[in-house]
Amino acid sequence: MTGLSSESGGHLSRLLAAGRHSEALASARARLSASPLDGEALAIAGAALLRLQQLQDADVMLHRALAVCGANAWLYVQLGILYASTHRHDQAETWFRSAVTLNPGNPDAPHNLGVLMLELGRLGAAREALEAAQRLNPDHAPTLFNLGLLEARSERFAEAEQCFRRAIRLQPSFALAHFNLATALVHRGRARDAERAFHDALRCDPQHLASLRSLATLLADRGADAEAERHLRQALKIVPDELAIRFDLGSLLLRQGRYVDGWPYYESRESPMPAPVITHRTDARLWQGEPLAGQSLLVVCDQGYGDQIQFARYLPGLKERGAGRLSLIGPAVLAPLLSTIEGVDEFIPAEAEGHQGLYERWCFLGSLPLRFGTTLASIPAKVPYLTPDPERLRQWAPRLPGAGFRVGLVWKGSALHRNDRFRSLPHFDTLKPLLGIPGLSLVSLQKGQAETEMRGHQGVADLGTQMLDFGDAAALLAQLDLLITVDTAMAHLAGAIGTPCWVLLPARNTDWRWLREREDTPWYPNSLRLFRQQRFEDWGAVVGRVVAALNLHQP
Repeated sequence: MTGLSSESGGHLSRLLAAGRHSEALASARARLSASPLDGEALAIAGAALLRLQQLQDADVMLHRALAVCGANAWLYVQLGILYASTHRHDQAETWFRSAVTLNPGNPDAPHNLGVLMLELGRLGAAREALEAAQRLNPDHAPTLFNLGLLEARSERFAEAEQCFRRAIRLQPSFALAHFNLATALVHRGRARDAERAFHDALRCDPQHLASLRSLATLLADRGADAEAERHLRQALKIVPDELAIRFDLGSLLLRQGRYVDGWPYYESRESPMPAPVITHRTDARLWQGEPLAGQSLLVVCDQGYGDQIQFARYLPGLKERGAGRLSLIGPAVLAPLLSTIEGVDEFIPAEAEGHQGLYERWCFLGSLPLRFGTTLASIPAKVPYLTPDPERLRQWAPRLPGAGFRVGLVWKGSALHRNDRFRSLPHFDTLKPLLGIPGLSLVSLQKGQAETEMRGHQGVADLGTQMLDFGDAAALLAQLDLLITVDTAMAHLAGAIGTPCWVLLPARNTDWRWLREREDTPWYPNSLRLFRQQRFEDWGAVVGRVVAALNLHQP
């Protein structure tokens, strides 16, 4: 557990506090050989075993000490640490609270209790305990550090910054405090200050992987790609097989258009496999780009909906590579689109159970760019490559505004996306300048909780609530003149069916597929236009450029 600490007097405890755990254990055992009921020796031996991660032996030794010493706040804290370390949280809380009751003037027990509460997400209890510990010992760097973590968890980043800075003044070599200070500064939009703090963390601990990764992200955000790449490669020297770092490097290379170098690292992305797929591909071998010569091939959709729509363009090419029967397994909400794509013989909903099939080869959909040796010049860019269902087109036509230049709006993506805080607009009100443009017929395609943000605004047709799957979305999009969206799957869907689309992109953590600085994209060469933030979180300027472009664009 982060930040757990304890103090006790005596020679043995000084060895323990100095981190000389093996020496403390040996000295305690020597005393116990002469006096088996030496309470201090039993307690220090138990604490040393705990720090050496010999947890079963520590449990036995600490309880022996408790039997000899009776009620003892220091021992209670050690037992709390032990139970917290073995995920017996209720018992750990009981020991820590007992220690507080027994010795209310000792800051060690409320500090450890606060850390436990923080890790359990009980933020109110964590604040109460940590503030109590801080009052008892105002200059304890670990307590200030954990108060900083608490403030950050509460999204009070200014307060978090102050806590981390105070911890660093007391303990300048506190690498985790420097790292978390940097993270708080990132959230406050102070990227250059954050860079300096990440560098400080690395001076304290040159192998701190989180600092190497985070610093690389900030450097990439401001276009310092060579320096970002250097930090990621340094991290890979420390942990060559760390998938997250390999993926970061792949994304950085792809964002620069260095596709040949980037695709192999992109293979390290998380690719959650639907449970039924294990059955489907039991007897199949991984396809790595060799001629298929009539063999059956199962393609497994991975990553998000947008990725799946983007990479579906490769499926027709698999037949050209000699695939026999081509089967695709993916989310049911994409079935109306992907089941009809050229070359797909069978679509299997990932949610289906009991499906049995024998396949000779299998491959993830997201691996097809690598298997096809994709470069910027060879992206399969035949658009449209997805076609809305004619019957759905007829069903949706009466629901659309009958006059005006029809513009669809999507202002937020899934809150579960790792970059959603930066890629989504803070509120529908950010788009209010569009409401005053004459001749527009605005249509909301927004799904989720954000739908409620536009209610009360006149002149916006709310159709997002009526879309049940991507087949509906495609039929609706196909009958719009333009879609304006943040970086979501709807942008890819619009591009794939050929509907003009303007994509609003953040300045931070811009996705690799939009490359650098360009206002167009080779993935959807004739239908997508990119509007990029020039300053962190300045969506107002982006919307201003959109309004100007709309005034020029309308017929």
